[in-house]
Amino acid sequence: MKHVLALSLAVVACSGATDGGPGAGSKPAPSASMAPPPPMAPAPYDVITRPTPAPSSLQACSPTSVGPCVVYGRADTTNGNDREPFEPYACALDDTFVYWASYDSIWRVPKSGGERELVTMGNKPSNHFSGGFTVDAATLTWTGAKTLVRRPMAGGTPTVLPTGVDVASTFVVDATDAYIADARTKGRLVRVPLDGSATTEVDGLDCIVLAVDDANVFCRTLGGIARLPKDHTQLASTLVTAAGAKMLLLDQMLYFDGNNALLRVPVAGGAAVPVPNAPAGFFLLVAAGGALYMADTDTTVRRVPLDGGAVTTLTDGDAGFGTGLNLAADSSGVYRFDTRFTCLLEHVSTSQPYPGVHTCVTGLEEIRIVRAPLVF
Repeated sequence: MKHVLALSLAVVACSGATDGGPGAGSKPAPSASMAPPPPMAPAPYDVITRPTPAPSSLQACSPTSVGPCVVYGRADTTNGNDREPFEPYACALDDTFVYWASYDSIWRVPKSGGERELVTMGNKPSNHFSGGFTVDAATLTWTGAKTLVRRPMAGGTPTVLPTGVDVASTFVVDATDAYIADARTKGRLVRVPLDGSATTEVDGLDCIVLAVDDANVFCRTLGGIARLPKDHTQLASTLVTAAGAKMLLLDQMLYFDGNNALLRVPVAGGAAVPVPNAPAGFFLLVAAGGALYMADTDTTVRRVPLDGGAVTTLTDGDAGFGTGLNLAADSSGVYRFDTRFTCLLEHVSTSQPYPGVHTCVTGLEEIRIVRAPLVF
């Protein structure tokens, strides 16, 4: 597959050879075998054609790039809606690479830009990455069917630990254990020791989002946010009784969405308060360099300083791209995952039994990972 940042389509019209013969370009009289065919019945659909969209306004990243740039980009013509999935269930960063997971594979690309590289492929359909994955200096970790898989980053034989969880909705890892939320049993929480000891189930928590620190596991449930001490000396306690789908642990504070606002609460307990100047409504939330980064489903990212300073906004204005896929940040920048699909040739049915049905025959799929500096 060819990797490009933009793709232009051209339609080439071809003319047939000119009829002719000896003398003044005369044409022979048609014979029965040369008689024109009868007129064809009209096609049972109307045809809609659309122009190729303007290419991305951003340049490819290089080791010397300063402003926003494209770390990885690709544009492919497709057979209608038969597209390669680019809806990363999770993304991660290390010192050198940007990682992302599709349904059955994990990929990476250098932060300075370049070609993507396949890191690992799951076994369809049972082994997939909807529960996400984690990366640290030594290990790549992901969930499979009733397993937790840990592979050395330098290569080698993976360690496979049994979990009893068919499909993980999310998981977190600390120095000794992994905590996995089971997507098929209302988020029951399972503790998996990394040394291969017996897996145990944590009662009473239906987890949707997880976070972990040295002493506690934090679980976003349908009823709010719960805190569970790892040493099990206490039962789970409720920190917040109403919370949305997002939760981020940072510097002894939990940040979450609630009542159409960005709120925070101390991990030790206390009142939840709004984050100063944070805009209402967001889809993605990450943190780096003393600031929160919030994104919605367009190409806009907002930087919210933790100390309550002015909010700044970054958008590149490329029409049609969306960033509701994923977001990541570290000291090297903010990484946004975008996609855009344009149907270039569409058929609209004019016949029974389904008049008015639209079918995309030829499309253009564009994907990109955009890196922006932490301050904008």
